[in-house]
Amino acid sequence: MNLHTKHFLIGVVICLLSACSSTQKSRSLTPKVSEKKVEPVRKTQNNFELIQAQRTKAEFDNFFFTGQKEKMTGNSQNAVWNFEQALKIEPKNHAVLYELAVGYFNQNQYVKAEDAIKKAVAIDKENKWYRILQADIYQNQRKWADAAKTYSDLIDLYPDNKEFYGSLATYYTILGKTNDAAKVYDRMGKQFGDNEQAAVSKHKLYFEAGKFKEALVEIKKLVEADPTNKRYLQMLAQTYFKVGDNDKAFETFKKLEEKFPGDPMTSLALAEFYYKKGDKPKSSEYLLSAFASPQMGVDQKIQILYQNYLMQKMSDKMRAEAYQLLDEVVKVHPTEAKGWAIYADFLMVENRKEDARIKYRKAIEFRKDVFSVWQQLLTIEFELRDYKTLNEESEKALEYFPSQPIIYYFSGNAKLELKKFKEAAEAFQNGLNLNGDNRNLETQLQLGLAEAYYRQEDLTNAFATFDKVLAYDSVTNLLALNNYAYYLSVKKMNLAKAERMSKKTIEVEPNNASYLDTYGWILFINGKYKEAADYIKKALDLDKTSYEVFEHYGDVLFKLGNTDEAVANWKKAKELGSDSKTIDKKISEKRIIE
Repeated sequence: MNLHTKHFLIGVVICLLSACSSTQKSRSLTPKVSEKKVEPVRKTQNNFELIQAQRTKAEFDNFFFTGQKEKMTGNSQNAVWNFEQALKIEPKNHAVLYELAVGYFNQNQYVKAEDAIKKAVAIDKENKWYRILQADIYQNQRKWADAAKTYSDLIDLYPDNKEFYGSLATYYTILGKTNDAAKVYDRMGKQFGDNEQAAVSKHKLYFEAGKFKEALVEIKKLVEADPTNKRYLQMLAQTYFKVGDNDKAFETFKKLEEKFPGDPMTSLALAEFYYKKGDKPKSSEYLLSAFASPQMGVDQKIQILYQNYLMQKMSDKMRAEAYQLLDEVVKVHPTEAKGWAIYADFLMVENRKEDARIKYRKAIEFRKDVFSVWQQLLTIEFELRDYKTLNEESEKALEYFPSQPIIYYFSGNAKLELKKFKEAAEAFQNGLNLNGDNRNLETQLQLGLAEAYYRQEDLTNAFATFDKVLAYDSVTNLLALNNYAYYLSVKKMNLAKAERMSKKTIEVEPNNASYLDTYGWILFINGKYKEAADYIKKALDLDKTSYEVFEHYGDVLFKLGNTDEAVANWKKAKELGSDSKTIDKKISEKRIIE
C-alpha cells in the first residue's frame, strides 16, 4: 500500500500501516493506452472521415503524452488538464482515467479521484495497480470498509501476493474486526506454507487488541514448534504476565535466563517483573545487568533513563540508581556522544553546572554536529560567567553552525565582557541578520548591540537601538527601560525621559535591586538626595554584592553630609571589585570627585 506523504492519517493508522507494501514505483508505470483494432479502410470510405479520425487520434495522443510529460516534471495541474482533454476524446479509456485518478489524488481531490478510479476498474477489472490506488483513495477518506473490500478482491485476483494479506488484515484491525484479521493470517499461512509467520502475526494482532488469552494460544504454538527460540520465549513470558499468570511468567523468564545468560532483554523483562511485584532491589539489580550489556543499544538505555528517571520526580534512592545506570552507559558506550549528553542533562537538572559542562564537552568530542549540545554548553558558560571560555567555545560552535543566531548572542556577550566592543557589535548584528521570527531573541540581540555601541561611546547608535527596542515594547521590556534610563543619567542627557522610564520599572518590580538603584541614581543626578538615599538603601538591602550600588550609596551619603559612612561604602565598593576611575581618590580625599 502506498502511503503518500500528503495523506492525513490518525496516529494508530500510521502505526498499523507502516508494514504495508509500497506502490510508489508502480505509480510511475503508466498502463499502456488501449490499442483499438483498426478495420481496413474500405474503398468506399469517405476520405474526409478518414482524415478526421486520424486528426482525432493525433489530438488524443498529443493531450495524453503531454499529460505524461507534465506529470514527470512535477506539473500536476497541467498534467490533469491534459488528461481531462484526452478523456473528452476517449471517455472510456481506462489508462487516462487512471492517470486522472493519480492526478486528483495528489491534489487531495479524493472525491474526483474515487470517481475516476472506479470507472477505470470497471473497464479493466484485473489491473492490480488500479485497485491499489483505489484502496489508497479510500484510505485517505477513511473509508476503511471499502479499502478492505478492495484488498479482499485483490487477494482473490492475486492470491500469491503476500503483501495484500497484510494490508487486508490491517484494515480489518482498524475496523475492530480482529477475528476477520486473524482469518486473513490463517489464509496467508495456508497459501504460503508459513504457519509460523501467521502465528506471529496473529499473536501481535491479539496482543495489541488486548485479547491476551487468544494471544497466548498463538504464542504457545510457536514455542511448541521451536522451544529454543529466545524471541518466542520472551513473547510467551510477557503474554503470561498480561493474562495474570505471574508464576508461569516468572518460570518462563527464569528459563530464558538459564538458556541465555546475560541477555539484556531478559534482564529488562525480569526487572519489570520484580518491579511490579514490589521487589525494588531485585528490579534494580536486573536493570543494572541489562545496562551493563553491550548487546542492548544506547538508544534504548537513554529512553529508559528519560522516561523512568529524568521525567520523574526522583527520590534520593532513584537518583543514586540513575547515576549508576549513567555510569554503565558511558562505560559500555564510551564513544557514544548521546550517552555523555544525557549524563550532562541529569547533572543540569540538579544544577551541577561545572560537572555538566565536562560531560557536554565529552559529547562534543565524539560528535561535533549536534546543535542542542553546543547550546547547552554555551548556556552553562554564560551562566557561570566564564566569558573567556564562552568566547572560545562560541567561535568553535560557529564553525559548525554559522547560521544559528543564538550562538552569535553568546559570542557577543562574551566579547562585551572581554571589552572587545567592536567585535561584540559585529556578533550581535550578525545574529540579527540571521534571526527569523524569534522576537525574544531579537530583543536580546538588540539590547546587546545597544550595549556594544554605548561601550564604544557611539551614543547616537546606542540610544537609537534602545528606541527601536522600546518602539516594539515600552511596557514589559524592563531591562531595556532600566539600561537606557541609566545610560542617559550617566551622560546627563534627557533626564526627564530617564526618570519616566526608570519609574516604570520599579512600578512593575518594586523589589528589583538593579531597578531601584537606577531610579535612585537618576534622582541623585537631579539633586533629589534624600529620595535617592531611600531607593538606593532599599537596593542595598536587597543585594549586598554590587559594588556599584555601594558606590552610589556612598555618593548619596556624602551629599547628605555623612562623610564617614560615605567613605565606608566606597571602601566596600572597592573590596567588591569596583573599577571606577575615581574610587581610590574618593576614599583618600573623602569627597566626591566630579
